[in-house]
Amino acid sequence: MSTRQQSGRHPMTLKSAVALVIFPIAVAWAVEPPHPDSPFIESIFPRGGRRGTQLSIEIAGKHLAGASAIRVSGQGVSARVRESSDKLVTAEVSIAPDAAVGRRDLRIISPRGSFVQVFEVGNLPEESEREPNDHWEQAPLVPFPTVINGKVTARDYDHFRVKVRAGQVITFDLNSSRNGTRFDGFLSLLDLEGNEIAAQDDYYFDKDPRLVHRFAEEGEYVLRVMGFREAGSNSSVYRLTVGDMPSASHVFPAGGRRGSTVEMELTGVNLNKVDGVVLGQGPTTAEVVDRSPGRARVKLEIPPEAAKGPHPLWLASEAGELPNPLVFNVSDVREVARPRYTGFRIHPPVVINGVIDRNGAVDSFELVARAGETYSFDGAGMSLGNFLDPAILIYDSDDNLVAYLDDTAPNAFDKEPPSVDFHLTHTFERAGSYRVLLRDAGKRGNPTFVYRLTVQRAQPDFELRVLTNQTTLRKGKPVSLRVRVRRIGGWNTPVDVWIDNLPQGIASRTMTAAPVNTRVRGTFGEDFFVDGSNVELPLEALSDALPGRWPLMVRGRGVLGDRVVEHTARVDYPWQKTGFIRGFTHEQQIVLTLAEPENISNERENVATVASQ
Repeated sequence: MSTRQQSGRHPMTLKSAVALVIFPIAVAWAVEPPHPDSPFIESIFPRGGRRGTQLSIEIAGKHLAGASAIRVSGQGVSARVRESSDKLVTAEVSIAPDAAVGRRDLRIISPRGSFVQVFEVGNLPEESEREPNDHWEQAPLVPFPTVINGKVTARDYDHFRVKVRAGQVITFDLNSSRNGTRFDGFLSLLDLEGNEIAAQDDYYFDKDPRLVHRFAEEGEYVLRVMGFREAGSNSSVYRLTVGDMPSASHVFPAGGRRGSTVEMELTGVNLNKVDGVVLGQGPTTAEVVDRSPGRARVKLEIPPEAAKGPHPLWLASEAGELPNPLVFNVSDVREVARPRYTGFRIHPPVVINGVIDRNGAVDSFELVARAGETYSFDGAGMSLGNFLDPAILIYDSDDNLVAYLDDTAPNAFDKEPPSVDFHLTHTFERAGSYRVLLRDAGKRGNPTFVYRLTVQRAQPDFELRVLTNQTTLRKGKPVSLRVRVRRIGGWNTPVDVWIDNLPQGIASRTMTAAPVNTRVRGTFGEDFFVDGSNVELPLEALSDALPGRWPLMVRGRGVLGDRVVEHTARVDYPWQKTGFIRGFTHEQQIVLTLAEPENISNERENVATVASQ
């Protein structure tokens, strides 16, 4: 079931190839540069733990001296600082038996500011790699299922031995870059003579490998973990899941309407062992209708109160929720699962769920529009966790192309999070019947290329996103908070943006985002633009301001005709600072720190260090 693959699970277009090549060398900051001496986390080891356990972790980075607290988002996980120095913090973490499984934000707090990285809570047994294991003959035998926490330095190899039965299917899934590192991992499977029988490089969009192998013969085999081209560092930590537990490559449909029951099909391996699924943090009502090793059908009841948008969909077995959830989107409109014929008539608002399952495949739909009507078309593919690069084409009854869109904005991966799917707003000039086509931009296809196409009458609106979750301020050294205003549904007027809850002694002012996309320069001087308008909210400490730490709230208001629209900003991970983690933070909080003058904070940290010694 596995072959030597250098390019991941699918053939790559130029776009996905560029994404996978540029990521490791990207070094530019997407938001304001960090304060020269504010805290920065380079790695956490181990990067997670099993619920119901206590563990010691090491947080490595810069400017960590004086760290006094660690805050973990959500319920059931607490952490306590034991010792801190400039480059290392040791801490104790307690995970409650009923803590929710999944990724959390771990925020370290010091007088100089705060910084967030991520920490995982899991269900499976865990262990740490044991040296020496550089040679395949030194590989220790590991039981499974298990999660192995390890670290790969330059020219380092980690080896692990597994004992399997003939016909047994084992999944080896390495989670590193998905958790915020810059490590480009590579997996090789060896026999006991050191011969490579399978390998995997990039499986996920974020470059982590996942190797699934059916063993023809009973015996012992060795898994090798290494960096691509033998790269590695002290920050190249990973979590390696090994086992014959259920594992899914994709789910169809990849979403449903809240308050409805959806029958979904999971595709993967060992799915005859799946007991159900859990949506988000649960509780979830799900029934396994049918299951086999490669497929399982499950009926899922989506709670009426479920929030719109993406949720993790966890496979569950007797061990509970399993690692590596799928993406499942919740909507509040009618949904259709894969119309089986060309020319399916669209009756908006609707979400169409489909699959571009072979090269050159095109799904075709019919939309009848009146003159002057404006519709929004949102296509999701890569955001669902697969490599489909969705493109939309609209033709009139005379077969003239009237609209085309691939990416809503070009991608400058080193400067901005990638814009992986499309949002098209189109006004039809003439009444009539139109063909709406959806395909991969590179005309590729694969059974995992699941998509969701949302079609509805355009509702002009805007979204606000703060592009960082922390900032440090000192007197006499103003900083700015970058906010992006993304216009949807044809919104075309300015939006005022401000900080709503400024603490005493901190000054800022309202900034206006014009309805023009912000332009950026790429690595090689290319002229790009982002999907929205960036504004810089100034922050300055006045003379009467006292050192402290506060949460901030960013608001925005716009007027379109007789409508006044106001929103609170969501908070994003700062692109590049936390590796390639993108999207909304778990904690959803911006923390402003007003630090003491540098000479005072340095003196206090020196005193604290001497006292601890």
